Amino acid sequence: MNIATAKSISIIDLLAALSHEPVRINGDRYCYRSPIRNETEPSFCVSKKRNEWYDFGLGQGGDIINLGKRLFETNDVSAVLSRLDKLNLNKVVHPSEKVRVATAQSVVKMEKVHLQPLQYNPLMSYLRSRHIDIAVGMKYCKEIWYTHGKKRYFGIAFENIQNGVEIRNPYYKGCMGHKDISIIHAESIGVQSAVCLFEGFMDFLSFKTLEKQGDERVCVGELCDYIVLNSVANLQRCLQRLGAYEHVYCFLDNDKAGMDGCRMVSNTYPTKVIDMSDNYREYKDVNDCLIGREKYEWKRKET
Repeated sequence: MNIATAKSISIIDLLAALSHEPVRINGDRYCYRSPIRNETEPSFCVSKKRNEWYDFGLGQGGDIINLGKRLFETNDVSAVLSRLDKLNLNKVVHPSEKVRVATAQSVVKMEKVHLQPLQYNPLMSYLRSRHIDIAVGMKYCKEIWYTHGKKRYFGIAFENIQNGVEIRNPYYKGCMGHKDISIIHAESIGVQSAVCLFEGFMDFLSFKTLEKQGDERVCVGELCDYIVLNSVANLQRCLQRLGAYEHVYCFLDNDKAGMDGCRMVSNTYPTKVIDMSDNYREYKDVNDCLIGREKYEWKRKET
């Protein structure tokens, strides 16, 4: 068995084979008492669609390989693959990336919404799992609590220019209210001559974390405003706004959508655009660069 095949195995099926049953099921989310530590209240969750797990008590998560290392008490990937192969579990077909994106960008009806300063430990743990500096997260984000379908949920909130809110937690990516771009102005008086452009706010937070660490891959050498698209679909509506700047630093993803987006901006402002994605060309995006996950790592391991 190789890594790609192992990742096609359902984590839910793996847990069932090891006699771990969910305490409750809320749509896509399966909640368990953690199989990798002792606890009385369920805080270990699995997303069936993404086939990923997250332990809120530990503030850690990942795919079936990461889980296998903990379940089988080994750091040897080959040993994990061997154990999974012996279990003879069925393989599952996961949604295409296009379907995942469509689901991720969903806008749901939320009630009893409450925004407050970011402080809830599970959300702090989630930021740490993405290697985001906590002080950076607290500065630019808030904490949101809301009710949906008579259940109470929470997430990290990032506001846009129409008072809508982008929401993230380990198993949800969506928006409350109108979806639009977010603008963060430089902490300096006056109009800035440069702007940095990001697809999502996790990339922006990753940029600010890397900048705080003095990482030369993201340094632009001048004071900047920041625009977060919150979806590449919003690029068209901010093109005119970008024209106000002398320099546009594009920190878009190293995938087709990101490259097409950078090309669109470059075609509109051919003398202004600086494509920064080459500085993290081995990674999918700025957050992957911060974490250190190489682009298409599993494909290289498979071959």
